[in-house]
Amino acid sequence: MSREQDSARRVIPSVLAAVASMLLVSGCVGGGLATTPSSGTTTTAAISSPSQTPQVTSPVPSTSHWPDVGQAPVADPVAGLYLSYATWGDIGGAYEVLVILADGRIVTQLTTPDGPHGQFLNRRLNESGLALVHAQVAKVALFDRTQFRKVVHSPNCCGGGNQVTVVSGGKTNQVGEATLPAGSYASSRAWDRFEALVANLAKPDSWIPSTGWSDEAWTPFHAATYCLILRRDYQPELSALPAASLTWPAGVRPFASFGASARPGSSPDDRLGIIPATSAYELARSIAEAATAASVAPNDLYVPLSEGGWLLSPWIDDPDGGDPIRVDLWPASPGVIDCPVSA
Repeated sequence: MSREQDSARRVIPSVLAAVASMLLVSGCVGGGLATTPSSGTTTTAAISSPSQTPQVTSPVPSTSHWPDVGQAPVADPVAGLYLSYATWGDIGGAYEVLVILADGRIVTQLTTPDGPHGQFLNRRLNESGLALVHAQVAKVALFDRTQFRKVVHSPNCCGGGNQVTVVSGGKTNQVGEATLPAGSYASSRAWDRFEALVANLAKPDSWIPSTGWSDEAWTPFHAATYCLILRRDYQPELSALPAASLTWPAGVRPFASFGASARPGSSPDDRLGIIPATSAYELARSIAEAATAASVAPNDLYVPLSEGGWLLSPWIDDPDGGDPIRVDLWPASPGVIDCPVSA
């Protein structure tokens, strides 16, 4: 990880806390934000996202046979961070929609109707394409410091919002704006330009001309690490898979001590951590094989890890006597919010 990217990761938790404070002062009621102590991971609640130009791989048909997981591919190289575009919803929190790396690669996360877990794709800009992005960011004229648009009239409702992080010249600056009713803000051409930038970032194919890309199409992003959350429930459906038969990465069991609490103070306690891609594929393969043998179909929105997708397992028993768990496994973003958590 570059010095600039590490700096950005340290800045984000305080930035998101500032967003939450701004919304509370404005009369909005939202969910809290938390940072896991082990990784600096910012957790969020599930929210909707802007429409994206890249297309999601068709979900796996509803069948009890899970596709072959295969071996973990070589991870895509990750340069230092240049820009991160994140969004949040009415209930608070934030997750990244798009990341632009210093070498021109764009990594975007497509979402499911239930939240931010979707398919990760990447595509590289050429020199002219990256220059266009730099020019449009500079044109906004708000990224000289971290700032959030000030509310002049407190709204009587809550809204979503957008935030853009820019890492340049060794500095990390964050600019954010809540989506509030008309009249909540004083008019501003600079913030109008910020909103135009956000709209463009949400649809990179429509914004950047074909001459600005060195890659012809979007391809699956292969992450070096994966987010793993162990979700518990007091009254789940019948547990179908025995934990002892699965290939667990080192340190995952006992489940109650894995990683850090995804939502500190919540009950039951979901646990969140980051594991290497090779371990993620081994765990996914063992879950897929066990589920197929038990005639348990994959989730209708399942996209294989090899396609930049994610895995939600059937219920798994806990040999240590705890409530059954579900494995939620997805690629870690190369930006500043690596492991957002859906509700």
